[in-house]
Amino acid sequence: AYNADMAALATDLELEISISDTSIMFALPIPIGANFSLSVRAIQLMRNLDSHSTMLEISKQMSLTVPNLIDAAHELINYNLADIVASPFVHPNFIKQLGEAMVVIMGPMGEVVLEDAIYDLGLEPNAISERILPALLCEVKVQLTQNDWKYEFYIQVRNLCGKYSIIFDDLNMDSPYVVPPKNKPAGLPHGRRGRS
Repeated sequence: AYNADMAALATDLELEISISDTSIMFALPIPIGANFSLSVRAIQLMRNLDSHSTMLEISKQMSLTVPNLIDAAHELINYNLADIVASPFVHPNFIKQLGEAMVVIMGPMGEVVLEDAIYDLGLEPNAISERILPALLCEVKVQLTQNDWKYEFYIQVRNLCGKYSIIFDDLNMDSPYVVPPKNKPAGLPHGRRGRS
């Protein structure tokens, strides 16, 4: 009994340390036939877990203090209804906008190239972690056969990373092509071509 109590205490302490205002959580499926009682806050939190928002962001959305939200998060974790994201997921709009950029870069085949890369890596478009994002980008980049495509891809990825607060320098996209192709002055906004 003593060992079980100590293990439970250690688990509780570990959870206290692991959930903070910067933690990101995701909801787990509710087990069939499960019987438990949740607080209203925990139910509201579960509805707001999107695998992208931090506890601080959710606390603002729900007009709750972070400590109250963290208490609700512990409640969900104790019932195995939620867990902490080890590596944050890329926002689904990042992938959607990357697909749109690929169409601009390559034409209609651009979206297919992205979808194939996602499929080849065994990923789900709405559940791509920031940890696996560099592999996805490298898989896409391999399909870009023209230097101007590589350059546009690099620019678009850099812009999307800025928009979605992903640290671009950490992506290590296998030394992306950064020198502007001929007839394309550096610094022009996406989609505008320089004239010779």
